[in-house]
Amino acid sequence: MLVLGLALADNPITWETLNADALAVFEDGPGASVTARARAARDAVGAVAVGPTAVRAEAQVGLPAQRQALAAVEMPLGVGRSERRWLRAEATARLAEVDSARFTWVRDVQEAWLAWWTASEIAEHLEDYARDVEDDLQGFESAVSEGVLAPLTLEDLRAESLQVRAEAAAMEQTSAVAAAHLRSLLGERALDAGGHALHDAEPGMSNPWTPLVGRAGDLPAVREAAAREDAARRQVAALGASRTPVLAAGPMWGPDDGGTLRSFAFVGVSMPLQPGVGPDRRVARGEVAAAAAERRWQERSLDAHLEQEALAWDAGRARLQRLRDEVLGPLEARQERLEGALSEGLVTADRVVRARRERHEAEHEQVLVAGELLASAARASLLAEILAGDVR
Repeated sequence: MLVLGLALADNPITWETLNADALAVFEDGPGASVTARARAARDAVGAVAVGPTAVRAEAQVGLPAQRQALAAVEMPLGVGRSERRWLRAEATARLAEVDSARFTWVRDVQEAWLAWWTASEIAEHLEDYARDVEDDLQGFESAVSEGVLAPLTLEDLRAESLQVRAEAAAMEQTSAVAAAHLRSLLGERALDAGGHALHDAEPGMSNPWTPLVGRAGDLPAVREAAAREDAARRQVAALGASRTPVLAAGPMWGPDDGGTLRSFAFVGVSMPLQPGVGPDRRVARGEVAAAAAERRWQERSLDAHLEQEALAWDAGRARLQRLRDEVLGPLEARQERLEGALSEGLVTADRVVRARRERHEAEHEQVLVAGELLASAARASLLAEILAGDVR
């Protein structure tokens, strides 16, 4: 594991490696406790006794003709079958719990990664915005010296630059906090937003959720609920097996007509009348009903969730398409026209400032929408790997 940790530390975390990195941390991190419980439940199956469960010894004293002795072993006729079935079902439920915890962990890491990626992308865009304003300021200074622009106009543009740098500093702080949270989950690793990541969210991408719709029954939460239901049913059966007859067999000694002890075989059967499990069985039946209700609810809600994810993907893709085709292009062209007019003294600085801000706000919106699509694709990829059996 040390070699694996060193290998992971040398490679930065990216959108492409995010799921694999989160899964690698799970095994020795948040997954260690649930995995330990699952292994213990699995090992418990082999610990169920399959032979004699008790030793019985009796002695009778009195007159010579009344003296008897008995040594026997007792063994339930069910030989622990019901208990083993219950423990196997419980082990299956524990393993399903591991799968569910693994999925929840990776989803939490994905959310933390999206928060960091979005903040870092917007901070970078704000820095680019501030540099563009600075470059323009240098060009407009000559216009002021030539008397085309008023000095106050230049001061308005400088104020815009300062405001953008303040926003960039705030977003850098948000990015740093998000990065610290992400490293607390995945360890001290380099984080790579990826220069191409924003363009990976192309409007023409196929919907990754379409193949997953209708497959909620195979997802970890539903499998866990179904396994819990089966384990509860097996527990009811195991508690009912406490009424199983118990066979006792062994040697017995009793006096013959001359008073001499003679050995012979003893076989007896006993049936528990009040095994004391009635209240427990009632509780177990309630657990069956509760687990069945949970399974039905999980399946219905996850079916709806998968459809919602697919619809959200299509809506986000359409929104990104419109942003790129109908908003960003016209806003950029408008900004360039206004800047040219400002350099000739035809418009006021506030119009240029407003045009720039509107363009960059649209670019920030593009980052948010693209990030949502990339995160959605990461979630869908994880579920596809789970359904294919590639995640264990």
